[in-house]
Amino acid sequence: MGKQVSANRMKRNVMVSVAAQVVSLLVGFILNLVVPKFISELDYSLWQAFLLYLGYVGVLHFGLLDGLLLRYAQYDYEELDKERISSQFQVLLVMTGTLCLAGLATALCLRNPAARWIVAYVSLGIVTKNVFTYNSYVLQLTNRIGGYARLIIAQRVSYGMLALLAVLAGWGDFRWFCAIDLFGDLIGSLYCLRLNRGLYLTKVTDRSLYRDETWENIRCGISLLLANWASMFLVGSARMVIQWRWDILLFGKISFAFSMTNLVLSLISAVSIVLFPSLKRMPMENLPVFYQRMRRLVVPFLLGCIWLYFPGCWLLERWLPAYQESLKYLGLMMPLIVYSSVIGLLTNNYLKAYRMERQLRSINLISLAFGFAGFLVSAYVFGSEEGVVLWAVFVTAMRAIFSEGLVERRLGLDFRKHHVLEFAVAALFVVLAVCFNS
Repeated sequence: MGKQVSANRMKRNVMVSVAAQVVSLLVGFILNLVVPKFISELDYSLWQAFLLYLGYVGVLHFGLLDGLLLRYAQYDYEELDKERISSQFQVLLVMTGTLCLAGLATALCLRNPAARWIVAYVSLGIVTKNVFTYNSYVLQLTNRIGGYARLIIAQRVSYGMLALLAVLAGWGDFRWFCAIDLFGDLIGSLYCLRLNRGLYLTKVTDRSLYRDETWENIRCGISLLLANWASMFLVGSARMVIQWRWDILLFGKISFAFSMTNLVLSLISAVSIVLFPSLKRMPMENLPVFYQRMRRLVVPFLLGCIWLYFPGCWLLERWLPAYQESLKYLGLMMPLIVYSSVIGLLTNNYLKAYRMERQLRSINLISLAFGFAGFLVSAYVFGSEEGVVLWAVFVTAMRAIFSEGLVERRLGLDFRKHHVLEFAVAALFVVLAVCFNS
């Protein structure tokens, strides 16, 4: 069993993780604010389509990595059974490699050149993204947040610098930016060879590990995988419906708004990553007090921060006039930041800490079904892209409130009055964003 995380160490971990995400945020500004200014709207839209589908290749480890995280998050690196963990990396490599080859074969059969390239790059991403996730999870579960931070910095800085070089060289074709994304994953994974040595191609003497350990990890991790996948796909399916229903340029403009919200959420995820291994090592009787403190700090802060949208719009209108229409959708999405942060920081971590991943899965899958049905109705019955975006925000808010209710009942807490007030503030913001310009 790993050492309990002290308050001071948790603070240091949070600071290190946030520092890494600040670097990631700066890279995000390059990718989302500089690159669109120098490439065509069509290339930007095709690049965003690639990123949309690439975001879901993480489901193709079928819960294996989530099982590792759930089962071994209480151990330090020195305590890990290297042969056991290495066997899982080898299984991951075989699974993702096979799927990658199948995807590349499918790409060769497509007639549309842009679709062919997108499918090919996404297929390669099945390997690079899942190997990167393996490295990231091993560092997180062993509470080596400093190593995790350096991994993120290596990946994001290489990605950002190469993207900037492509812009300076005049390489505006979307295929360059797809390749650069995957190359960034390779750089990050190569950096981890030393940090995670002994956890890759170590000789496995007990051949039954390939079967038994893989099955146990998938059995434990599949619920969490489905919960995470449903959570990601809830917003992603809104973008997919928009892509199916309207032209690629409108999809690009709405994707720009989603990208802006993701910049902020990347900072929130930095804190979330630190919290889970810390919660796993914390005495159970301390969890309710810690939850109250976190909630009373985080939610009012985020509700205040979303009002920065108005001065932010004023600046963006001048920097990227071609994407002025995107700012309207961004205003509709801002409450998404608040509710997604509550889910990422509090409810998901607490449900995992209490091993309530089945309940988490159920809430997320029901939300996904409810959301996807609303997206189709908004797009194909009412023909409203604004309706699709608003429905995504509403369903995310309901998912956050129901998830919090589940956690709070387990902790013996009651924040129902806070939920009503916070929803009213978020609704007021949306009304003002729609009715008034920056």
